[in-house]
Amino acid sequence: MRKIVAPIGVPIISDKAIVSKSRPTTAKVKVEIDIRRTRVTEIRIDVRKENGEIEFISQKVKYENVPEYCFHCKVQGHSDAKCRVLHPELRDTFINDNLDGKNEPHQSNNEKMKNLPKIQDKMQVDKSDDPKKVEGKQKEKNRRRDASFRR
Repeated sequence: MRKIVAPIGVPIISDKAIVSKSRPTTAKVKVEIDIRRTRVTEIRIDVRKENGEIEFISQKVKYENVPEYCFHCKVQGHSDAKCRVLHPELRDTFINDNLDGKNEPHQSNNEKMKNLPKIQDKMQVDKSDDPKKVEGKQKEKNRRRDASFRR
């Protein structure tokens, strides 16, 4: 089995059917692959018959649970087809952020910041207070807070 799986990657574990030889038509093997390499889709197996002839069998390979990899960004998580650097038009596509299934347009951080209420709008500044008094009140407040932590 190692020779058959070698073009794909390093075999880690085989299923019970392979070990017990109960299902010779199907093999399921957990293989460590390099996701940066192109995936093998078929394996050519040379089978020697009893009369000495060599028969070539082409076996298709199916992959399960392989993470997406972007060859442009060199990171896992998205493919070249979904890369927002290669395809800038994908930056403004709808993404599903909500658990309730509603699609909302993607907003950049700058757009989100514009939509936030400004702090000055919420704060009421009392200009009648003397800045020195305000500073003294803040120092007293900080002193009490620090004293409570020391206890």
